[in-house]
Amino acid sequence: MSLVGGKWTTFRRFAEEVADKALSPLGRTHRTSTADLRTGGGKAFPDDRSVWTIAHAKAHGLSARRADVLLSRYGTTVATVMAHTGPSGALEDAPDYSLSELDWLLRHEQVRHLADLIVCRTTLAITGHLTHGNLTQIAALATQTLGWTQRPAEAGVAAMNALTEKHLIRF
Repeated sequence: MSLVGGKWTTFRRFAEEVADKALSPLGRTHRTSTADLRTGGGKAFPDDRSVWTIAHAKAHGLSARRADVLLSRYGTTVATVMAHTGPSGALEDAPDYSLSELDWLLRHEQVRHLADLIVCRTTLAITGHLTHGNLTQIAALATQTLGWTQRPAEAGVAAMNALTEKHLIRF
């Protein structure tokens, strides 16, 4: 048996399924379910989302809509993203992603290469918001934030172009 995960929410459910399959020949079942366990950005998730959103938007000088987008994306860990002061502006073709937010991801999410950021840390590729302009803009930001030379940035753009071509993602 093997388990290849996704997000924590689905990974935990899959892990319980694999545990049940492994325990079944032993005549046992798992003792505790994690279905209702809140972890990561789900911990302390607000019962009243609008109150949380308005309060945090006001505290960080954001619109309520922007705070809600970030809450949806990161759960309650978003408070650190909101507090981050990175470069101003947004992606040209995906304005729901700010440069400050991407800067925070680059600095705190152990990003190793461009595809790691784009495919594993954002939804740009799977939602169809990855454009050549965004790719170029993100590569420039990663170069600046992580101190890359042009070569890793260019290699990252080439790798993303190859990946998108292979999986028929057009931009």
